[in-house]
Amino acid sequence: MRTDRRTTGSGTRRYPPRVVLLALLTVLAVVAAAYARPILSGAALGTAIVGKLYPLAMLPALTLGQVRGKRFRPAVLLVAASVVTSVLIVVPFVLIGGAGAFSFLEYAIERGVQIESVPGALALLADVVGGPEAQIFHGFGTFQVDSPLIGPLATLLTLATVLFIAALGLALWHRFRVERRTDGGLRPPTQITHILAALMVALVLSRILSPQYLIWVVPFVALESRPKALVFWVACLLTTFVYPLHYYDDFLAKAPYTVWAVNIRNAILVAFTVWVIWPDFRAALAEIAGRLRRDDASTAPSG
Repeated sequence: MRTDRRTTGSGTRRYPPRVVLLALLTVLAVVAAAYARPILSGAALGTAIVGKLYPLAMLPALTLGQVRGKRFRPAVLLVAASVVTSVLIVVPFVLIGGAGAFSFLEYAIERGVQIESVPGALALLADVVGGPEAQIFHGFGTFQVDSPLIGPLATLLTLATVLFIAALGLALWHRFRVERRTDGGLRPPTQITHILAALMVALVLSRILSPQYLIWVVPFVALESRPKALVFWVACLLTTFVYPLHYYDDFLAKAPYTVWAVNIRNAILVAFTVWVIWPDFRAALAEIAGRLRRDDASTAPSG
């Protein structure tokens, strides 16, 4: 399949200015929170959420980061500012367009599986190695894939989403409880780690994994350890190798080396996400196991 990039509507504006703007707004939200400006942080986050829903994933870590001891007011202010800002931006569009102002939600629900997403790339790989045929088509502003494997892969993606969110929540709650005892609340580096983890979960488990999405996590990857940053940059290099260098003439034609490159990139992103979450998740599991052992010991008959 060869595609004329002039007729697809994608490619020339793959990285619109709003992509960078959204990244800057999320950075502003984090910096404002670090400097104890919860209203500014919430306003920046609320604005970003209206532009794209993914910043919602940052809210739990940002909110818990504002809790200090028994002081919950900054956390409440941050959430309230996020909600109020989002509502103030959306209301004029609702007054003008009515229910049509929320058509973007219907658009997001009806979009299919993009070819660069985890399930989409796996469907293409199955085709390349002799499995069920995968058809590439253009719709909803992106290239999507149709395959007999999409249904089962979508089910697995849903299951993975539930497991990852549960692991993420458990890890964050454990670290919050620990650092609340020792430091009065979440330390800024911990907030960054859990914001990055939440964004990565939203990224790798989405039906759409456009190259521009990586830009949204770059500011937070830069604040992680050097090994993590290097692994992420490898994923970025593989992304650039496929798009834009070999996208239209090769990847859309299902050239095996490009399909393998995207799947390797996706595997790196998934492994990176697990790497970010694992330390606190493992500690949380160890704490739960310790409690269970103590409970068993306390209820065991003596003598």
